[in-house]
Amino acid sequence: MKSFLLIILQGLVLLSCHAPRKVEQKVSIAPKDSAEMETTSSDIFSEKFKQGIDFIASGNEPFWSLEIDFSKSMHFKALNGFEITTPIPEGVKAMDSNVTRYSAKTEQGVLTVQVAKQECINDMSGKKLDYSVTVDVKNNIDRDYTTYKGCGGKIISDEDKHDCIDSLGTVWSVIKNNCVDLSATATRLNPIEMKDKDKTPAFVIFSDNQSQVELYLPQNNHSVILERRGKEGNQYWEYQDLKLIQWKGYVLKKGNLAIYGGI
Repeated sequence: MKSFLLIILQGLVLLSCHAPRKVEQKVSIAPKDSAEMETTSSDIFSEKFKQGIDFIASGNEPFWSLEIDFSKSMHFKALNGFEITTPIPEGVKAMDSNVTRYSAKTEQGVLTVQVAKQECINDMSGKKLDYSVTVDVKNNIDRDYTTYKGCGGKIISDEDKHDCIDSLGTVWSVIKNNCVDLSATATRLNPIEMKDKDKTPAFVIFSDNQSQVELYLPQNNHSVILERRGKEGNQYWEYQDLKLIQWKGYVLKKGNLAIYGGI
């Protein structure tokens, strides 16, 4: 009997020695290389551009996103499910810094977006963007605002060589061959007629030798170049029926009518 039991035990030991072991297979997922990530990012920006989006921003902890179509609307969405879409308001630029503020109220609530032209690094992706963004938002039943901070960037087409957005304070200058902030670079010309005093001003930029003047009119999408005419001491700049003359600073005339003036 003991011999029989001994044989059984030896058999079990042998079986345990040859039984296959379960091996936990670890699956390693290779991270996307930078080229693939760049392609994905480009695809997203391309899709947003097709949708008419001009500017996007986002932040983390908690996650939020913002899309702005400067011709139509702002759309904000938070991780908690709160979402608000407002018409695009006129941007208000700060006097002492390169900051533009947009604020709008709807039946959903109030959305205020502050865009600052300063380098911003996304704390999740590590990607550098050109704008720091602060969003203050509340729905109509909330008493207090919730503040979100993050980074943003402009969306442009591959054909856009200049990467300037007037709503963010920069426009393309032919004379400067760069994006410029008109309030800092150009000479301001205010409407002359009293009834037009509250309307948007015009701006002019002079070339280094003053042979040309670049004129920005509020009703035009692009600037026009005025060429210098006349002799030294009695010079003026002209393009079609537009003429810029020197009188108590500068006066812009359209035909015989003076429409803008400034120092």
